[in-house]
Amino acid sequence: MRIMNKALALGLMLALFVLAGCGQGATEAATYKNISADELNDRMQNEDLFLVDVHIPEQPRIKGTDLFVSYLDVKENADKFPADKDEPIIAYCRGGGMSIDASLELIGMGYTDINSLAGGAEAWKAAGYPTE
Repeated sequence: MRIMNKALALGLMLALFVLAGCGQGATEAATYKNISADELNDRMQNEDLFLVDVHIPEQPRIKGTDLFVSYLDVKENADKFPADKDEPIIAYCRGGGMSIDASLELIGMGYTDINSLAGGAEAWKAAGYPTE
């Protein structure tokens, strides 16, 4: 009987551990989407979105940029981002790396529609789109 109780307790603990892990996996699955310069241009023409330049040092910005904030300071500037956590946000930098870091930070802050401009402002300029 004692062995059966230990086995039952061990089984329950294992089940709780697995269930807790499943819950965490769902949260960690949230991610950003890479978008091309052409897709960003189309979206800027057809929908409201929040465009943020996260490159340091500052660079010429994509025309229509809503905010400049260093990718290192995204969380500290949370009040400058949309209150609506479901509003589309597109992050960009010069080449793409800093915007990925910023995108992951925004997801950690609870934002659900995060996009990173693949190739950054360099890809935007190469496609012939305007900067400020």
